[in-house]
Amino acid sequence: MMGRWEDLASWGGPAADNFGDGDWTEREPSDRMSEHRGLVIHIAEGSYAGTIAWERNQDSDISSHWVLARDGRCIQMVDTDDRPWTQGDGNSSWLSVECEGYSGSSLTQEQINAIASLLARAHQVYGVPLQLADSANGYGLGWHGMGGADWGGHYQCPGSAILAQRPAIIELAKEIISGGTMALTAEEHRLLQCGDNYNYYTARDLDVIEYPNPQGGTGTVNNQLKLRTERILTAVAAVASDVQILKARPILTITLTDADRAAIAQAAGAAVAESIGTKLDDLEVQVAALTALVTSLTGVIAEIGSTMASIGTT
Repeated sequence: MMGRWEDLASWGGPAADNFGDGDWTEREPSDRMSEHRGLVIHIAEGSYAGTIAWERNQDSDISSHWVLARDGRCIQMVDTDDRPWTQGDGNSSWLSVECEGYSGSSLTQEQINAIASLLARAHQVYGVPLQLADSANGYGLGWHGMGGADWGGHYQCPGSAILAQRPAIIELAKEIISGGTMALTAEEHRLLQCGDNYNYYTARDLDVIEYPNPQGGTGTVNNQLKLRTERILTAVAAVASDVQILKARPILTITLTDADRAAIAQAAGAAVAESIGTKLDDLEVQVAALTALVTSLTGVIAEIGSTMASIGTT
């Protein structure tokens, strides 16, 4: 289903009957979001497991679209097309993510990666702009406190430290959209933390990596490191080729001979001849510096190519 982003989060919902009109009948018109203005960050004031359990409690009257652990694990509690119960008047128009942690804490890199992935998907699916939102009437990446009293009066949620991290989340989401990011997804971080999977993940001859699924059975993930390494190697080869072409070109030599200077002096005067000679001498110095830079760059490119080619084979 479009509203269940199971490649980004495990499906753990709906959160009891704490969504939509509250009768636990899924995908009714009365359950639906009216629009998708953006993604709102919350701080859970609790643990990952505890927040999930609380949202599943029918007596809590609380739910969010996602709950996000500090290690990057993410569970979806409510379909993105359905209305959760997390931010008062903002429930029907904003997606929501509860982040494991407490007031004053910052997001981990794994949480930043996961939120950026959610924001990038919201941009692709619902057209959410990749920008900061600081008002309930805005669009983009928002925060709970921006809704004021109408959103429950949680003015300090998720806290100044996390607010300061939002620009980095937006930039990462933009990189994900463009396909140019080198940041690992939350699932990739989890894989790298499993020692038994590290060699498999870095093996460049594997297109797909299998790993034990915590819910049982075996899961698979594309070997993104292989794909990224191959893209970098291609780019390095292209630059190396351009540098070699540049090195093959003849070096410009423009030193004036004494006869040249005498001819210029006779035609235009000694002062003009000296000025022209000085300028040309300076140009030759710059050409020599550029030649040295190209030579140095050739060595650096060779080292990069060698390093990238060895990744996953050692």
